[in-house]
Amino acid sequence: SFQAQAGNLSYTCFAGKLDKISVIGNRILTKCVPTSENPAFVKDLPFASASMDQKGVDLMFQLLLKGKELNKNILFYIDEDHKTNPAGCDPGNCRRLVGVTLE
Repeated sequence: SFQAQAGNLSYTCFAGKLDKISVIGNRILTKCVPTSENPAFVKDLPFASASMDQKGVDLMFQLLLKGKELNKNILFYIDEDHKTNPAGCDPGNCRRLVGVTLE
């Protein structure tokens, strides 16, 4: 798992709800379809994006893909401050992804 630092928001992307995983160079973009079980903010922030070295992107991509293949819940850790968003992560619907854990 990619562990996040204290102070970040977290939410569960429930099994079968990971709708998108894109890798573009050293950036990864995900989309989680919110459910009624998610906190309200997830409806407004379905996208999460991370920019890191290629090894980090590859590892996070493999974790996300494995979670999707195994139909597992995935815990997303995001930075609530939109000012830290990587390029291409719209402040209106996206936050910087700082970690993931398979549940």
